[in-house]
Order: sequence, then C-alpha cells, then structure tokens
Amino acid sequence: MSELFGINHTNMKSVMSKNMFTTFFPIATALYMSSKNIPLKYIRVDDHNSLEIVEIQFEDILGVNKTDLNRIKWKSGTCPSMFNHSANPPHVDMVPELDDAEILEFEVKLTVVPTFAGKGTEVIVRQNTQFTLAERMAYRHRDLIDSRPLTTNKLREAVCNADYQIPFVLHGLWKTIGTGIKLDVNNTADVYVISDFAYLWMILQHVSENTPNTRHGQGRTPGQDLDSIVFGKRNHAIQGKRPKYRTPKNHTLPD
Repeated sequence: MSELFGINHTNMKSVMSKNMFTTFFPIATALYMSSKNIPLKYIRVDDHNSLEIVEIQFEDILGVNKTDLNRIKWKSGTCPSMFNHSANPPHVDMVPELDDAEILEFEVKLTVVPTFAGKGTEVIVRQNTQFTLAERMAYRHRDLIDSRPLTTNKLREAVCNADYQIPFVLHGLWKTIGTGIKLDVNNTADVYVISDFAYLWMILQHVSENTPNTRHGQGRTPGQDLDSIVFGKRNHAIQGKRPKYRTPKNHTLPD
C-alpha cells in the first residue's frame, strides 16, 4: 500500500520522512490531479521570448499515458545517467523511471502559502538546483551554446529557442489558514511546472552583464560565472571528460 497517492514504486523505504515528504508530496498531488483530469499550470517561454502559462496534464509533462503513469518508479536523490561524466554531479530531486529507462530528471519544490496577506511566502532555491540547471544546459542544450565567451546576452538568445525547452521544476503549493498549520480544505494543494528555459529566463531578468557578482568576493560578472559553469560543462560533455565544476570545501564558483 502506498504511503502517498499514486506513489506505487520508489527507491525510498519511506516517503513520509521530513526530507522525503517535501519531495514526494508535490508528485502525489500531481498524480491525484491527473486521476481527476485536472491540468497543471506550465510556465514556459513563448515564441515572443516572454513567459506564458498553459494548462497541461501531468502525464503529458512526462510523455507517458495514464496507465504508464501508475507504473513509474519514482527515484529521489539520484544522479541521472546523462550526468555520468561529471566529477561532482548534483543529485536531482526526482528521476522517474519506466521499464528501467529514465524519463526526465527534474527538481521538486514545496512551498507553504498562507492565506494571511501580511505574511510573505519565501521560495528557497538550493545551490544544487543551479548546478542541475547548468548540467541541463550543457548536456541537453549544448547545440545552443556553441561560442565563447558565454555572455548573458548569448544565454538570452539561447532561451529564445522555445521548441527546445523541457520541464525542469515541479513546484507544489500547500495552502494554510492564516499563519497556522491548519490546511485550507477548499484549496489545499496545487502544482505548477517551470521549464528549464523559463527558469533561466527569470534568472536573466535580474542579471546585468556589467554588474559584478561580489557574493564570493571574486568581482566577476554574472556572464563570467555562467560561462564558467555552463560552457565549461558543455566542453567536457562533448569531450567526455570529467570536470570538477565546484569545490566541496567552500562551494564557490570556479575561476
């Protein structure tokens, strides 16, 4: 018997522990919505290089039918085989498998949304999510990143290729009454999906090529940081080498 709706097969002993629940609850919510034919909201880049929100069924996000959706093995905290050339790859939140074949790696988030208007909602993005995005750009979209230096403007040009984008983040919402823990029974949960290009598009809206990133005291521009991560990963992906794109000691970006 599954602990959460639709999670029939997984690599975890339990999906109800603190860290696992926040990953599997949005998946279970998406599966429940699919069973009721309730579409998800999908945020993606449109043909005019703006964001659009469309409705889509969860099974269509994964490219399977409803029957196969129930047979998927939901693997959490694993490294997709497509990243196997990385010396220090991020563990992606979710890698669904069907008949031992990986379908699509993606990140999973869960945010509590209070009904009390005076309290804000914070969405935390882990550092590993940034590196997973860099891996995604390097391995899945290497043909769009074919010249160096990789400037912010060139990344903006890359995300204009809307036909290439792929779902990247599945984000669950959990609505509570006021600032307490009681759930809003009329609008308890929802799920939306963000494509990889839409995610990068949102990052680039806050990036100026001439603004140094001094967070780590490097005095580097965002374009240089992106160049170090994404373009470096692309070259190693093509050459089959094993890059080390971050240092576990201090978690700073490479020079």
